[in-house]
Amino acid sequence: MIKETIEKLKGIIAQSDTGHLPLSCRIELMKQVGDVLTVQKIMCECCKKACSVTGRQIMDNVHLLSRINEHLYRKPDSVEDIEKESGELWLHVQNNPDEATTTVSWAIASLGYFVCGDAASMLNPEDYEGEDDDSFDPESMDIDFIVSLVCSGGSPFSDNWKGDVEKRREYWNWYLDMTLAMYENPQQEVIPFHAVNDRNTLHIPVPPGCDPALSGKIERLNSALDSYIHAPTNRKETERMKPYAEDSSLVRIVADVIRGYSCIPSTPQEKEDYRITGIYNYDVIRFWYCVALLAQSPDECAVACLSGLARTLMEQGPGELGILYRILLLLPEREHLHGLTDELANYYRKIIPDLEAAKWLAEAGIPYPDTFEWSVSFRFTSNGETVLLSGNETERKAWFTLSVELFGPQALYGDYTRFTSYHIHVRNGDNSVHGHWNEKDGYLLRDNEYLIKDEHYTPRQLVILMHKLSGVGIRFQKSRPVFPLLKEYPAKP
Repeated sequence: MIKETIEKLKGIIAQSDTGHLPLSCRIELMKQVGDVLTVQKIMCECCKKACSVTGRQIMDNVHLLSRINEHLYRKPDSVEDIEKESGELWLHVQNNPDEATTTVSWAIASLGYFVCGDAASMLNPEDYEGEDDDSFDPESMDIDFIVSLVCSGGSPFSDNWKGDVEKRREYWNWYLDMTLAMYENPQQEVIPFHAVNDRNTLHIPVPPGCDPALSGKIERLNSALDSYIHAPTNRKETERMKPYAEDSSLVRIVADVIRGYSCIPSTPQEKEDYRITGIYNYDVIRFWYCVALLAQSPDECAVACLSGLARTLMEQGPGELGILYRILLLLPEREHLHGLTDELANYYRKIIPDLEAAKWLAEAGIPYPDTFEWSVSFRFTSNGETVLLSGNETERKAWFTLSVELFGPQALYGDYTRFTSYHIHVRNGDNSVHGHWNEKDGYLLRDNEYLIKDEHYTPRQLVILMHKLSGVGIRFQKSRPVFPLLKEYPAKP
């Protein structure tokens, strides 16, 4: 029965000049689906489709949609908490109507209310007399229609914002196919969505038939890895792995684990999830401690594993490469690492001149530091004082700081393929006004409303940025700069 209905609806879409599937048709289809939870999942799949089409989302979208998805498919969550988070996202939509992902946020917030409220209303809507989507206020529009706006870039009912008819037609045909798939197998996600993935925990396995001594050492290694709270940052922390690196059998087991584990998105699904969410969760602490273990072994399999990791990161995810390079620099006496260290040093020599921090240093006549990890920072305040002494609320709101930090190449948050080398922050005393600039971001907010949006400034453009800030009433006097704060890593990049 439902298959025949879907074929009929595809005919309606094909014959429509706008590529639209009327609301009355969708309501009849949901009545045939009949199950409230399945209808909720259908609307959730629509929101995931919207994220897939538009790409990188704000974190509020990612968090709420991930939570709803888990609630519907795996582990029921608190509907009160989902409803509260949906209300916060809806408020964000109202305050940021021009944001690139606003329509997606609108759909996800509506989904949250739909999941928490009476979803059965879509199976039997009160006072419905066959109207189409344009008869309803934005707060009352159905989620599947909102997503059609995202996918087509416009509305079939607008004279000035028609969007792409073929993309709208493509979306509604996808919608029908997805509905059939959900009807036939409601436990199976059509678009997998895993923003948070606890399955990526790294664990060193005990091989079958392993002798008790090696088995005990593996257990002690796993216990040690469980106890650390951050990746190794200095020689003392790196040398925690030295006792384990002396056992060649254990080294080979760890090398096999690292070769089969990726610290950057590698599968098509991981890359798609990262494209949408900007998040890739891997076991950062255990992974880099295992790398530190391998770095302290001259075993051929360890050296080969590190070389393979370095080349993969140089080609696909250079943002994470600095952690490996740091570990190598912490072990200068290890002759088996010299070749790889030199290879990475040559790599960084090529990319450093293009960093914004390097360009600023060159224009300022400051030689580039001969250490890999370094920082230069300075700041300005609105009254020339380095700290705000008054606790008066009015004075806190009126007191501003602009801080600039420059540093060596680091991973750009949310984009493992790029480097960052500077941060510019602006904030007032109570943080009700705050802004951030780097290679990716450029914005200024007041009470969560944009004063500046998607305007990028570098440290070499501070005068231009300050002029822009003066246009919204923010002016600065110079405070004492803080010059090179160099971490003591001996090797040169």
